Amino acid sequence: MIELGSGFSVPLPGRTFLGVVRAFALAVERADPHTAGHQRGTLRFAARLARRLRFSSASVRLITAGGLLHDVGKIGIPRSILMRPGRLTAAEYAVVKEHPRLGFEILREIDFAGPLATVIRQHHERLDGSGYPDGLRDGAIMDESLAVAVADASHAMASRRSYHQERGEDWIFEAMERDRGVRFPAAYVDAAIDLMRADIRAGRVSAH
Repeated sequence: MIELGSGFSVPLPGRTFLGVVRAFALAVERADPHTAGHQRGTLRFAARLARRLRFSSASVRLITAGGLLHDVGKIGIPRSILMRPGRLTAAEYAVVKEHPRLGFEILREIDFAGPLATVIRQHHERLDGSGYPDGLRDGAIMDESLAVAVADASHAMASRRSYHQERGEDWIFEAMERDRGVRFPAAYVDAAIDLMRADIRAGRVSAH
């Protein structure tokens, strides 16, 4: 069980696996402090999204772990780029886009990580082939990877990040609707929007 404060906890399989997850999560936080809140927020949202979409318990665990560790490859990105204020140059962005591949290379060395390494590699892939690092299309991307991708994008858009100002509620939902059925599965986007609207009504998220 990984405790995340405010009474929120998520079950993950095996003490050894949990120890590895915690260690990598801490390493990412130290490499990029901006990522710390995002990876925990993505974990929470990914777990809720997976349950909303009625994934199996095994897939919920995989999506939850993927939500926490999706940016683990940033360990291999120069800190000067990760900490750079403002927009990245095209060359810098190309370096950052290597983080899914780097994350895969890190996790595939761990025998019991199983499909988690693939989820990490695929979390920036999109249904229309516009994603990276492999430009995969629908049918070649794991469902769990797409769930993590939607959770990652949803939390990033609703949060104040180093590379953009906080967006308003209308902008967020319009952006998600544009991706519906194009970059992300329609059912996943619908579920994510429902969760975000519920969070806004409950005052858990400020999208203004």
